[in-house]
Amino acid sequence: MLILILILTIIAVIVAASWFIIRGITNYHKSDKYIQKEKERLTRPSDVRQLAEEYNISPEYEKIIAEFCRNEKLKNIKYLIKNSVEISEILRKHYFKLKEKKADAKTINDFFTLQYKFEEITAKTKRLRHTNQIPDGSVVFYISTSGEQLPLNLIKKSREALYLELPDFLVQRKQEPKLLERNRYSYKSNDGISYTFSSRTIRYEKNEENKNIMLIAHTEKLLTEVQRHYKREYSNIKCTFSPMQVIRSSNSKEDDSYIISDKTYLGILTNISGGGCCIKNELPIKEGQYLNVNLSELGIKETVIGLIKKTRKLPDGFFALHIQFIELTIETQNKILTYVYKYEI
Repeated sequence: MLILILILTIIAVIVAASWFIIRGITNYHKSDKYIQKEKERLTRPSDVRQLAEEYNISPEYEKIIAEFCRNEKLKNIKYLIKNSVEISEILRKHYFKLKEKKADAKTINDFFTLQYKFEEITAKTKRLRHTNQIPDGSVVFYISTSGEQLPLNLIKKSREALYLELPDFLVQRKQEPKLLERNRYSYKSNDGISYTFSSRTIRYEKNEENKNIMLIAHTEKLLTEVQRHYKREYSNIKCTFSPMQVIRSSNSKEDDSYIISDKTYLGILTNISGGGCCIKNELPIKEGQYLNVNLSELGIKETVIGLIKKTRKLPDGFFALHIQFIELTIETQNKILTYVYKYEI
């Protein structure tokens, strides 16, 4: 009996000691000191593995990210990935390192793919869920029907709406959104993540300073740029395009050929990404039409073949051609992505 009591006592002491040790370790792992130490240390393979598991990253990209972290001697990627500003600066410096080394086109293209993947993960860690999370004093851009981005200052928020100050030139030009009309807006957070959303205009009013204020409804449907395959950049650049006829090859081993029309049409490039663009023009060109898109204004001389995936009539009578790039060289895509990321202006 005495032995049994002694054994139970020893077990109780061990359990109590284990509990205190585990509790101490748990509290230490929650402490600011431990977290700061974890942030500052170099990335380990286990960190990348945990990141891949948490954000469903494929083994291919897990390997690429691990190699990048090792080569760049990055601090703990689990914490660093939440800081989009710091990540963007690291990527920018790496881009110019590649240029200095005269890296080949495939290496540059892989770099842009890696950058997209980092942005995708960062957006998941920092994403806004509701427009009421946009801070007062921020600039929200109204995207006009022509694709022009017009800055509006966020004065304040209520439970129902955002209070946006309209610039005088917008009112003078009578380009303010119509009441109850759904329009598109964009917002870029301090950590560099871009969002787009749609909202209806509730009403207009004057504030105490006699400024024109527009109230738009809140929404939870905020889309981030990284929900696309490529980051998109808004623009207002002239471009030209020509219809193309596709000659299908009867031989599966040979490529299809294209006949470019002699007719050239003028349009406005309202946005562009590595995978496509949108052109505003006067022609209601049907979906499914192939085009030769001229992007010489972006310093691109190579042929870019696109397919109209959607044609949308705009309120001002023009048409928006949503184009998917079908054929372009990897060098051309790199030039487009360089423009989108504003690495070389």
